[in-house]
Formats: sequence, C-alpha cells, structure tokens
Amino acid sequence: MSAESRHREKLRCIGERTLLTNLECSLLAFISTKADVVLSRPKKVGQFSHEFLSVFTITFLEENTPFTFEVPSFLKRKKTEKLVELNKEGKKGKKGFRQVQNQKKREVIHLLEDILFEDGFLVFYDNENREGIRGNVIIQMPNGQIIQKEMIIKLGEAIWTYCSNKFNEEQRSVLIKEKVTFSKEKVMSIISENVK
Repeated sequence: MSAESRHREKLRCIGERTLLTNLECSLLAFISTKADVVLSRPKKVGQFSHEFLSVFTITFLEENTPFTFEVPSFLKRKKTEKLVELNKEGKKGKKGFRQVQNQKKREVIHLLEDILFEDGFLVFYDNENREGIRGNVIIQMPNGQIIQKEMIIKLGEAIWTYCSNKFNEEQRSVLIKEKVTFSKEKVMSIISENVK
C-alpha cells in the first residue's frame, strides 16, 4: 500500500467517524424535543475527527411519570451478551473485546434511531462499518419532510461545538463527571444561532 493510498484511507475513516458523530448529534437534537438528554465528557479525545458523545441518561418527559433510561447500563448489558456470543464462536480474549468495543457506537446510534422510530422518524444511510457511516445520509421526519446530509452535518456540527465548548469551559485537574443536559429550548436556541 502506497503512502498516498494510506493517506486516502485515513481521510476516509476520519470522514466516516465525523459523519457518525454528526448523525448522533442530530438524532439527539430530535430526541430532546420529548426528553432531557444528559451527556458526559467523551472517553477519548479525537485528534482528527469529532469525538463520539457519551450519552449518559435520557429522561422521557411526555409520560405521566418521567422515565429515565440509563444508556451506560444498557450498553454494558449488550456488551456482555455479545461477549458471551463471541466466546461461543471461539473469539475469546482481546479479539472478542475489540469487536465489542467497536460496536458500542453503533449500538448507541441504533438505540437513538429506535427511540425516534416510535415517533415516526426514519434514518437511512448507504453504508455502516467499523469506523462509522459512509455515503448518503437522510432523516425522514414524521410529516414526510426529508433532512439531507448537508443539513445533518450542519446541525451535528452546531450541537457538537456547543457540547465541546461546554466540556472545555472548565478544565479541572480532578476527574469529575462533567455533564451537559439538552432540553428542547436549548437545542432550539443552538439551531437558531448556528443552522441557517
């Protein structure tokens, strides 16, 4: 593999990861119309692509009694199930663990898609792989309106920038779980300020 093809491959992977993060941020914006979303600081700092946001809790407000869905415990349960499945297939140790780690982002995206599917939102993308998503991405809203890839990227960038700035406002030497809460009002103000 030549240096040029390695560079192209690296840029493709960066683009896929960033597009996945933009889609995640856009889906979180739509979910925030019916729920409060609490995000915690990303586990890893991305050098080239945007970090995938860590969704901590989703509190649904439309029901009589608010219901809080804890995403880390859901991911832990899914991870355990997948590790058991991989062990049965003979993929033990580090190899199985790496495969499960790669699937965490996709599990979060699929969870967000499922939450929005209940309200009539449909998410389509051309290709999903270990790095992220590639090709065309659209979100079909309940009223049939289509949100194209360019708008998803703009909305995702605005949400990601807001969260990134919030997490970087106070660099603390002590490790504290910093969280950002999204509400409908907050997302609407981000959209009105940044997405035109």
